[in-house]
Amino acid sequence: MASSKVVEDLLQRIIQAENETERLLSEVASLESAGTPQKTSENSTDSYQSELRAKNAKLKYRILHLKKSIEEEESKLMESMTNVLSVVNSTFVSVVKSLYPEFAVTKSLVQGSAGERFGDYKCVASMPIAKVLKASGRNTNPKEIASEIIAHLPKTSNFEKCEIAGPGFINVFLKPQYISSLLRDLLVNGVRAPPIPRKLRVVVDFSSPNIAKEMHVGHLRSTIIGETLCRLLEFAGHDVLRLNHIGDWGTQFGMLIAHLQNKHPDYSSTADQFTLSDLQSLYKESKVHFDEDPEFKKQALSSVVKLQGNDPEAKKIWLDICEASRKEYQKIYSRLGVKIMDRGELFYQPLMPLVGKDLVAKVLQVWLYK
Repeated sequence: MASSKVVEDLLQRIIQAENETERLLSEVASLESAGTPQKTSENSTDSYQSELRAKNAKLKYRILHLKKSIEEEESKLMESMTNVLSVVNSTFVSVVKSLYPEFAVTKSLVQGSAGERFGDYKCVASMPIAKVLKASGRNTNPKEIASEIIAHLPKTSNFEKCEIAGPGFINVFLKPQYISSLLRDLLVNGVRAPPIPRKLRVVVDFSSPNIAKEMHVGHLRSTIIGETLCRLLEFAGHDVLRLNHIGDWGTQFGMLIAHLQNKHPDYSSTADQFTLSDLQSLYKESKVHFDEDPEFKKQALSSVVKLQGNDPEAKKIWLDICEASRKEYQKIYSRLGVKIMDRGELFYQPLMPLVGKDLVAKVLQVWLYK
C-alpha cells in the first residue's frame, strides 16, 4: 500500500540520518582531539588550526541540520497511527541491507502469519537472499540466513521472540505490551490518517446531472463513488475541490424555453409550481416538436441565440429551470451528506475565446517548427 511505503521511507530516512549524525559526531571528536602537528613556522600552524576550526564548524552545522530533520520525520510518524506491518518490515529491511548489501529489496519482506500459532508476522527474506547468494557462488542454507538475521535484530525491538519455520521463514511474535500500547493509542487518539509525501490539490468531478432532467442510478453511482473518494482524500490531508459538472447549456434549453413560452406563457410568474418531473416531461415534448416541426425548430434555435445574447425573458426562464433542478438535486445530496460545488457548462462559456486563442497559437507554433 502507498501509505505503508511512506511510513517505511520515513523510518529509513530517520535511520540513515541517525547513522550519519553518529559518523559526523565521531569525526568532530576526532578533529577536536587531534594534536597540532609540528610546523616550521607560526603562520603555517595558525593556518592549519583555522582550517580545522572551519571544518569543525561545518560538521557541527550539518549535525544540527540532521538532528532537525530527524525530529521533523519523527514528528510526522507521531502524528499518524503506527502501521505495524511497516514497522516490522522496516526493521528487517535495515538488518538485511546491512548483512546482505548485494540483495536488492524490491518488495515487502514481511507478510501476515498463517495462523495464531505461527506468530503475528513472518519474514520471507531468507529464501530469495539464498538464491542471490547462490548466483554469486555462495551456497548458503536459507535457515542459516534466517539465524543470521535474527541474531542481528535490534535489542530494542518490539518482538517478543522470533522462530525459524519451514524452509527458512522467520515467525515474528510481538510483545503484548507493544500491542497494548497501540490499542491504547487508538482508543485515546482515534483513527488518524497515514503520512503523505506532500499535500496535493485534487479535483474530483462527480454526480454531473443534467438540468431539467431527474437524476438516474448512473448519477447516484457517480455521486456515491465521488463523495467516498473526496472523504478519503480529505482524511488523508489533501486539498479537495468537489465539482459538479452539470449540463446547463446548449440547444436543449432553446427547445424547452420555446415550448414553455408556447404552452405556458405565464411560466415566469408561476415557475415555482413546476416540479422537476414536470420540466422533464415538457423537455420530452419539446424534443418531439423540434424533430418533427420545422417552424418550432426555428423558434427553438432563435431562443438559443436569445439566451446566449442575455435576452431578459429567455434568461429568466432558464434561471428558473436551473433553480428548480438544483432544489431537487440538493434533496438527494443532503440526504446522502454530499458536499459539492456546481460548475456547469455555462461557467466555461466566457473562457472559450481564451482557450480558442491559445489553441490557435499552439497549432501555429507546431506548424512553424515543422
